[in-house]
Amino acid sequence: MRSLPQFDGDVSGPSFLWTEDELEWLQGSDGYGAAAAMYNTIVDEYVTLNESLFQEHSEKFPSSVFTFDHFLWGAATVASRAYGDDAEGRNHRAGALQLTRFGNGIVAYAHKHYDVGEQVWVSYGGKSNAELLSQHLNFLKMVQGQDSKIHAARLSEPTGF
Repeated sequence: MRSLPQFDGDVSGPSFLWTEDELEWLQGSDGYGAAAAMYNTIVDEYVTLNESLFQEHSEKFPSSVFTFDHFLWGAATVASRAYGDDAEGRNHRAGALQLTRFGNGIVAYAHKHYDVGEQVWVSYGGKSNAELLSQHLNFLKMVQGQDSKIHAARLSEPTGF
C-alpha cells in the first residue's frame, strides 16, 4: 500500500484536497469553482453513503475505517490514477483523444486526423480545463497552446518548482 499516493499537505494532488488558503490562489478563476464543485460532490456522495450503506451495515463498514477523510483520499486516488499506466504517460488535454475501457483493455478514439509524428493528446473525457486542474493538476502540461482562465490571487517567491 505504500505505493499509493498519500497527498498529505501536497498541492500536487487534486485541488479539491487543498486548504482554504491554497484554494484562494485560484480565486477568480474557473479552477476555483471546479475544485469547490468537485469537493461538494464528494461530500454529497459520502453523506449519502454514510446515511445509508455505511450505517445500515456498520459491521461491514466500520465507522473507524469509512471516515470522510478516507473517502476523500479514495476519491483523490481514483482521480489521480483513473487510467492505466500506459495512458497516464501520455500528455492530456481537454477535447483530445478519448480513451474507453472495454473488458481488460483500453480503446482509443481520435476526434481528428493525426499526421505522422504529430503529438497525440489523450482526454480525460468531457471535462473543462478547470475540472482537469481540480482533479489532475498536471494541468500546465495538458493545456499547452490553449487559452485558460487561471488567475492567481497573490504571487509568491518560487519554491523549487
